[in-house]
Amino acid sequence: MTALSNRTLAVAGLRAWVPKITATAPMAAGDPRLPVLAARLANLNTARGDAHALLRAAANQGTLPDDHPADALGYRITALVEQRNNQQRRETIRSPLGPPHPEDHRPHHDYGRGISI
Repeated sequence: MTALSNRTLAVAGLRAWVPKITATAPMAAGDPRLPVLAARLANLNTARGDAHALLRAAANQGTLPDDHPADALGYRITALVEQRNNQQRRETIRSPLGPPHPEDHRPHHDYGRGISI
């Protein structure tokens, strides 16, 4: 991609996410860091697809501070992403599709059967 197309995507992300953020967390409306959060959510949505759900969950965690509410939302979203990533890792480790348990590697013959060579 060219620098111009990257910039165009960034502006489109800002236009899409600023209204979503201010509708979900009205306290963030006047924050000068709102465009940074909007760009971050646009990138997150491209990568994961669940950015709006993360935004709602972060806003529902309680009242935002008067100073830098957009940064507080960003911090909460980062914590939620890390929490979900850790949960997915744990589920992957416990997955039945993972490697078999060592006991499953026993030879499949008993004493009555000979081993052919």
